[in-house]
Amino acid sequence: MTLESSARPKPAENWATSLMRDLSTEATLPNQMEFDALRDILPSKTQIFVAAPPGRPYLRLVKTANQIRKAGFEPVPHIAARNYASAEALSDFIARIRGEADVRRVLVIAGDVDRAAGPFSGANAIIESDLLQRHGIREVGVSGYPNGHPNLSDGILASALRQKLRSAEERNLKVKIVSQLCFDADQITAWVKSLRMLEINVPVSIGLAGPTSIRGLARFALMCGVRSSFKAYVAGKTNQLFGDASPDDIIHSLGEALDLSMLGKVSLHFYAYGGLVRTANWAKDFQTRFADG
Repeated sequence: MTLESSARPKPAENWATSLMRDLSTEATLPNQMEFDALRDILPSKTQIFVAAPPGRPYLRLVKTANQIRKAGFEPVPHIAARNYASAEALSDFIARIRGEADVRRVLVIAGDVDRAAGPFSGANAIIESDLLQRHGIREVGVSGYPNGHPNLSDGILASALRQKLRSAEERNLKVKIVSQLCFDADQITAWVKSLRMLEINVPVSIGLAGPTSIRGLARFALMCGVRSSFKAYVAGKTNQLFGDASPDDIIHSLGEALDLSMLGKVSLHFYAYGGLVRTANWAKDFQTRFADG
């Protein structure tokens, strides 16, 4: 049983094509069989982000990035600042992903640990280390929070984002904002509009969950601190809690609410909680269904 959107007329503007054109997705523990399958599903050069959970040796991330590159896709490793015990360790990681996987883009985050293992307390410290551009990284992704942050005020979030953007600009690094998981199209729309009103005009990638079981989504929503957004999403669906959910309805709502011509470059980023190949197959099917009207 799948929570799919009802049939809707195709809008005059090709909003689905615009949103899905530069889609990206994310992997935590992918294997070679998945990469082999993806070759027949996703366009070559699709960006596949590589998550960096606490305790994962960075050499494992290098290996995964290399597999992604060899499969014909664009690897975008996470750099979790608090995971690195020294500047030397971080420099070694960046040198390896550049040399072994030809990585050109990374996503910088603080990391899901309370205490830093070394000198990097947050994402901006990574940018200001100058190690990224020194090793040839040309684009950096930074986090965005349509739902806000459970431990930080909106004011602190806005100040931190502006600082990261300034730091990247000073180092001639391109920037993309990649949002945290969100289930509320209205919140996402308001957040993107607020960025543009603040004259933050860099590309924005909206984080959505790929097709996943409702129970699985509940677990990930709790981990990501977006429980209220998720609760609103499943309201009225109590008879389907043992089924699956796809992001179809959210994408339709976004397409109806976002004036893409006024909001600069906006794309979608899919957290593949239900599996990388499953998410890719869903994305391909969604685009086919839209094209077929």
